[in-house]
Amino acid sequence: MPDLRINYIYMDAETRSRYDQACIGLHWSSKDLVKQCIQAFFKVNRDYYVDCAYKDCEARGMAVSDWYKTLRDGSDDDLRPYLAGRPAFGTTPLDAVPPVPSGAENKRLYNTLSMGGFNLVFAQNLQVS
Repeated sequence: MPDLRINYIYMDAETRSRYDQACIGLHWSSKDLVKQCIQAFFKVNRDYYVDCAYKDCEARGMAVSDWYKTLRDGSDDDLRPYLAGRPAFGTTPLDAVPPVPSGAENKRLYNTLSMGGFNLVFAQNLQVS
């Protein structure tokens, strides 16, 4: 299963408290809960990210399978350049989420997260879009 490098996770005090309580109540490790949250996010928002993937493929003149393999096995730096500019991806599901202040009080050190290939590519597409 591929890994995604995550240096930090940002949570305000209330979210951190709920998160820690969920880990204890579910008997899950922090990594397992993060993985579950990401999987649930992509399940709910799959249509949006699949649409973005197709738009990105088309704008780069790449077959979907080549685009997927490039992101799964490499990075967005390995993708072909856009043929005629970056496509409009529209409003993202994360646009409605207010940013968490990046101060030290909200910063939690993290490492790597293992996830399936499709979610890994979707997560990397977050960086592209």
